[in-house]
Amino acid sequence: MLVPYNSTALSFATQQKTGASASPFVVALIESGISGLPGFLNALILIFVFSAANSDLYIATRTLYGLAKEGNSHPIFAKTDRRGVPIYALGLSACIACIAFLNVADDSTKVFSYFVNLVTIFGLLTWISILVTHIYFVKARQAQGLEKHQLS
Repeated sequence: MLVPYNSTALSFATQQKTGASASPFVVALIESGISGLPGFLNALILIFVFSAANSDLYIATRTLYGLAKEGNSHPIFAKTDRRGVPIYALGLSACIACIAFLNVADDSTKVFSYFVNLVTIFGLLTWISILVTHIYFVKARQAQGLEKHQLS
């Protein structure tokens, strides 16, 4: 689908910061004149976002549960209900996920950006520590005269 370059709907969409009206796909569907398609696309996007959030919550819960089972996290996160759901790990993961709602208000955007920056910096520091650890591991292996094939 194409949208003319001089479309007022497209120029309106470029002025929006967020929301469905900022999507050029929604503008193209509105311009097509087929009623119901823009709402259908928005419903699909909502389903995709819900699916991604559900998957991320599952991953966070199971990661915290796994850490607790190995003794690397507080043991309470290893407790499950009768169906095997790690409820305390799920509760903490869900509470942390609620921090994302800070971005709903305009004045909290700055606080949310601080959280995003912190997570990014900690991720970078994690990869740097992995790199440094690997460098020292290789140097220690070479100092001991071990070849790569001897490690397995």
